[in-house]
Amino acid sequence: MLRTLLEDLLVQWVRLGAPVVGALRPGLTEAELDAVSSELGLELPNELRELWSWHDGCDGGRNGNIGPGGYQFLSSSDAIAAYRLNMRIHGEEPGDLPSEPSWRRSWVPFMTQDAQRLYIDCERTTTTRTSPIRLVSWEWENFDVDRAPSLASAVSMWIWLLESDYYAWDAAGFVTPVAWGQIPMFARWTLA
Repeated sequence: MLRTLLEDLLVQWVRLGAPVVGALRPGLTEAELDAVSSELGLELPNELRELWSWHDGCDGGRNGNIGPGGYQFLSSSDAIAAYRLNMRIHGEEPGDLPSEPSWRRSWVPFMTQDAQRLYIDCERTTTTRTSPIRLVSWEWENFDVDRAPSLASAVSMWIWLLESDYYAWDAAGFVTPVAWGQIPMFARWTLA
């Protein structure tokens, strides 16, 4: 199911002339995905494996912008680097308050937008090996809130936002919401 949705997302990127299309990297093999899993010391959820087998993120720069949310599609190596950076800066142990920043060992970032990181918690998987999508931002507000129940659900939302022409890319490759006020509130509070 996710693979079909990812192909539908690609159709929207092509339709809208999104530079991300030209920045997509080739997908990873099963052996390469196993190596990523081994390097992180985590079992990657099926959807994250499927995402990186479809395309291993994008080459650097703003050309990797997926549209909604302005997120950059990280390659597996960029995700590993972001994971290590977050572990080094924030550590795994929370402070005295549960809201104090810490980066759990099981969190794998796969998209970023400045200080915002979309991540999958590898320890929170369903029987089908999907995992909720969560967001950490620079102020660490609501980092403990699921933004989507699965990656397939997030991709479905992004497809809908693009099909509805809520986002457009300009000639310089920057993406902006066409009419932020017209995007339904439920979409703004999730991954738009």
